[in-house]
Amino acid sequence: MPRARYPFHPILLGIYPALALLSYNIQQITPSITIRAILVTTLSAMGLWLILRLILRNTQKSALAASWLWMLFFSYGQVYTYLEQTPVLGMSLGRHRFLAPAWLLLSLAGVAWLWRTRHSMARLTPILNAIAAVLVCFPIVQIAQSEVGEAYQAFVQAAPLSAEAQSLHTDENQALPDVYYIILDSYTRADIFEKVFAYDNSPFVQELQQMGFYVAQCSQSNYSVTELSLTSSLNMNYLDKLDERFAKNSNGDRLLLHSFLQQSAVRSLLENLGYKTVAFETGFAWSELNTAAVFLKPVNQIGGMNAFEAMLAKTSALSILSDASLQLDKSLTPDFTYPQKLHRDRVVFALNSLADIPEAISGPKFVFAHIVAPHLPYVLGANGEAITTPDSIGGEEEKAAYRDEVIYINRQISAAVKAILQKSSTPPIIIIQGDHGQNAYPKEERLAILNAYYLPNHGSQSLYPAISPVNSFRVIFNQYFGGRFDLLTDASYYSPSLEKSFDYEEVANPCVP
Repeated sequence: MPRARYPFHPILLGIYPALALLSYNIQQITPSITIRAILVTTLSAMGLWLILRLILRNTQKSALAASWLWMLFFSYGQVYTYLEQTPVLGMSLGRHRFLAPAWLLLSLAGVAWLWRTRHSMARLTPILNAIAAVLVCFPIVQIAQSEVGEAYQAFVQAAPLSAEAQSLHTDENQALPDVYYIILDSYTRADIFEKVFAYDNSPFVQELQQMGFYVAQCSQSNYSVTELSLTSSLNMNYLDKLDERFAKNSNGDRLLLHSFLQQSAVRSLLENLGYKTVAFETGFAWSELNTAAVFLKPVNQIGGMNAFEAMLAKTSALSILSDASLQLDKSLTPDFTYPQKLHRDRVVFALNSLADIPEAISGPKFVFAHIVAPHLPYVLGANGEAITTPDSIGGEEEKAAYRDEVIYINRQISAAVKAILQKSSTPPIIIIQGDHGQNAYPKEERLAILNAYYLPNHGSQSLYPAISPVNSFRVIFNQYFGGRFDLLTDASYYSPSLEKSFDYEEVANPCVP
């Protein structure tokens, strides 16, 4: 058989679904977590081809049958989602009882036709090989561009230090305080809790104040999207001042944005002053400072389905199992809840680990703890029990789940802070801050955040009710390290969606008279 007519399209199509999903999410995940999925899908496609080869007794027909079945299998979940969201003639066809039989009939009809037909597939094979090769090339190119771009950004020379940064210094015998920057993702402000969630969060605020924290009663985040917010706060500036490619209504170079976040001004300046960076695993590649001197992560079980694998499975016919209401044998079905368990483990691990850091890690430390809670999905109840996010976002059930996760976080943060203060030989600097408010609500409520500072030795004298994250480290460097940073005007920018992060608009702070 000429090589041009030897079918290899089933193998390429086996690789394609995982590669395509990786390329679409390349800026959110680490490629290494996709290796197992790519191996499994590729070997499964080859196994399917082998079985069909034994049945059809024809290499080219069996290859075409394998590609046909594989295409149907991995298109099922996407078609189901589309039909679920798009009524046809006023009817929702996004139901497994409609779609699954139709897909089964298509599968059987395709294989039956190939069984019965006497037509040769020799001419069709090179065409299918070429189509499959082109399909695989698209995500590979996109992934390669992203990885090369990220590697390039990592080696880009940092801008020269500003005069304000050059003024930073420590006294010869100065005991350097540990610096904790604790980000509670989507943690809103106390007055918004009262207004939107009918929940009084003032006891937690008062407890922080009794421990010596200054809580900014009118604080708003500078941006409503985590990537933008953290990049701004960790570089002590607005994004358009960092680089013109981050300007309003720009497409935004997300790789460059992530580079600014990973190698931020705050991290660089503190490391230059003798600090070691301590960071945590978050599940989001762009906020994991895995080049930190100490990178902490929970010990995860081996064998569970990670978030990428669960997402890939739900694009396929396996979504029938994830949505099934019948009591299925869990040992025979994929564990679609495992990604939530991983997320829960990361949150609990970070909250519990904070208390041990003063004694476990020697020397002055910059601790960056991006804790992805109480952000969706909610995975923890008020007592730390495992929960799942309600289906209705913005409804009363979702509000209750958000409140309960906050109650748990409050208790854990309070215990962690008390332990840090007790165990630290030098009074530490601690910032507890939301990167933005709760997701599903209007602009002003989306931007309202918890913003609390523990600045020992009268360091809070430069704080004020509406201070925003962009000024947090300007105050700290000025108060403790001889900085001469001017405080910036506190401004807040709202993005309509993650996909339109840079189409932001300025939103006034209604809390400020």
